[in-house]
Amino acid sequence: MPLITRLYDALIALVRWATIAALVLLVLLVVSAVAVRYFGIFGGSLHWADEAGRFTMIWLAMLGSVVALDRGAHLAVTLLPDALSPTAQRIVTALANLLSAAFVIVLAWKGFELSQRTMRQVSPSLGLPMGYVYLAIPVSAAVMAVQLLLFNFMPRRRDPGAIDASF
Repeated sequence: MPLITRLYDALIALVRWATIAALVLLVLLVVSAVAVRYFGIFGGSLHWADEAGRFTMIWLAMLGSVVALDRGAHLAVTLLPDALSPTAQRIVTALANLLSAAFVIVLAWKGFELSQRTMRQVSPSLGLPMGYVYLAIPVSAAVMAVQLLLFNFMPRRRDPGAIDASF
């Protein structure tokens, strides 16, 4: 297995585990907030849990996009490529990957600018710099740019029909 493929698989495994951790954290936050409200513990409110859940959901969605791209699970309209010859399909797919990579590169760049501009803005309940929340955009967009560029050169492709339930 080529080194680039091993590095890619390691990166995707890391993102998958981060996504799983974000999902577990989100579930724990929501369950604890509901339990505190229901049983009246801590005065019946975890004032920070809603904000933490919202920030976790943002990271979860952005990291989940990376995993979905790896698995070929993003929405795609394949009417044109399906009507072409295999050679033309490869050309159209490569062009689509390059255009998509250009888009997510701009998204990463502008997302990084946004996160840097909002580092001094502090969230009301947690007191975290909002730039850390917005950092989910450039981090995931940069990984997706790498994915899209590598898809044109990697020897294997993910089969969307073979998506396993183990995540």
